[in-house]
Amino acid sequence: MVETMFDDEIAEEIKRGKDQRVYIWGTVTYTDAFGETHQTNFCHSIFWMYFEGNEMLGGNYTNRHNDAT
Repeated sequence: MVETMFDDEIAEEIKRGKDQRVYIWGTVTYTDAFGETHQTNFCHSIFWMYFEGNEMLGGNYTNRHNDAT
């Protein structure tokens, strides 16, 4: 949760990943088809980009805090 409001200029820099970036992270717990419970942690770095005149959302898994495959 972002608790700080940023002005438009700073928000654009964050969206481009200039000095700061948006991250999402968490833990997923699930039961597979054999009834076994599994858990995986993930951390994803989010960025915005322009492609053919449209703004699109992208991201990549991080090396830290991530055991998702």
